[in-house]
Amino acid sequence: QEKLDRVVAISGRFVQKLDSASLGHPRAENGRFFLKKPSMMRWEYEEPERKLAVTDGVVTWFYLPAEKEAHRGRLQGSEGTGAASLLLAGGLRIDRDFTVRKLPAEDPGTALAAGHVGVEVLELLPLKRREEFERLLLTVDPEGLQIRRLTLIDALGDRMIFELHDLEENGALDDDLFRFAPPPGVEIIEVP
Repeated sequence: QEKLDRVVAISGRFVQKLDSASLGHPRAENGRFFLKKPSMMRWEYEEPERKLAVTDGVVTWFYLPAEKEAHRGRLQGSEGTGAASLLLAGGLRIDRDFTVRKLPAEDPGTALAAGHVGVEVLELLPLKRREEFERLLLTVDPEGLQIRRLTLIDALGDRMIFELHDLEENGALDDDLFRFAPPPGVEIIEVP
């Protein structure tokens, strides 16, 4: 948590995977992300479909270029913000919001959660019920204490996995990066 507290901005590449029995096979997306405390976020999905999720801390946008739609809403606390973003940006705190235990290397869930050699895996159980997940596995590089993977596991056993690569901490991120102006001809859909 002390390491996360020192990071005021972070950017890098991500691979987001959804492993759900209802899908039949895992679904993966990838792109770039930018986070700036306290609540600015930008997730640029590049493959397989281009889309953009961005907030300046007040207004949220979800832009789907192929559909020519932009969904606009208002950020209200942590609602509508993913757990991965909240944890990296400080909205969820390891030392306040979770019971934490280090998973032993021989634990079958550790290898699945790790995805990297020589990392540590922490299991985070939320102290307050969250709809998004029942537990979170945090894969950490023990040398630099960088988060390499977040795995959210829900009540059905479905897993949402965020693999993080090419991380840059505390780089200069201009506030304009977190603003969005819909291109001409894009339908704006208001989200309550």
